[in-house]
Amino acid sequence: MIVFLFSDPESEREERKEIVLISKVIDDSNDFWSAFAQGANMAAREYGVHLTIKGPDAETKYEEQGAMIEESIKEKPDAVILTPSDYIETQKYASKIEEAGILLVLADSVMEAEM
Repeated sequence: MIVFLFSDPESEREERKEIVLISKVIDDSNDFWSAFAQGANMAAREYGVHLTIKGPDAETKYEEQGAMIEESIKEKPDAVILTPSDYIETQKYASKIEEAGILLVLADSVMEAEM
C-alpha cells in the first residue's frame, strides 16, 4: 500500500507522514473491509506513518464520502488512499485531492475518468 512509498523502517525521520484512508464503508461486520483497515493500520505502525481512517457507514453514501474527502483536503495530508463509493459521483471529489497537490491512490475500485 502507499504506506511503503513514504516509509523506511530503518531510517529516522523528523516528521511522520500523514496519510488519510477514506474507505467506501466502515463496517466491522464485513470481513473484507475489516481486514483492509487492519492491514492498513498494521502497515502504518510498522513504517511509522500516521494513518487516519474515515468512511461512511454504508457503501451507497457517496455524498458523505465526498464531504470526508473535502474535510481531508483541508487537513493537508501527504496522501489520500481512496476506495471510491461510486464510480462516477466520487470523481468530482477525487479530482479535488489532486488539484490540492495531494497524492491520490485509488484502492479496490477505479473511477470513471483516469486519475
